[in-house]
Amino acid sequence: MSRFDVEEFGFCAGDFDQLVVNAKKYTKEQTVEIFNRDYEYKRLKARLEDVGSGYVRYFVRPSQDMCRDTMDGVYGFVDGPGKGAFPVWILTLAELEPSSDAK
Repeated sequence: MSRFDVEEFGFCAGDFDQLVVNAKKYTKEQTVEIFNRDYEYKRLKARLEDVGSGYVRYFVRPSQDMCRDTMDGVYGFVDGPGKGAFPVWILTLAELEPSSDAK
């Protein structure tokens, strides 16, 4: 059983470019609710049509090109199921619209 629930993924260590949610534990609707509630400070609004899908797995020994801020393993995207991969919902922040209360 995966310990992965909701994670912030970034293109570089310390960045937050995508919200990635375990699709075995949460629905698409719950993914939108989580983002709109917990990341309100981003002043972005997620909608169902913004939610993409993919697969993630845990890499005990990440490759050199995988960004990480610890020496431990890391979760990363993979092309499909297999080798410990599980489905996820993906919200890419750059694709979201500003919320109506953004100034």
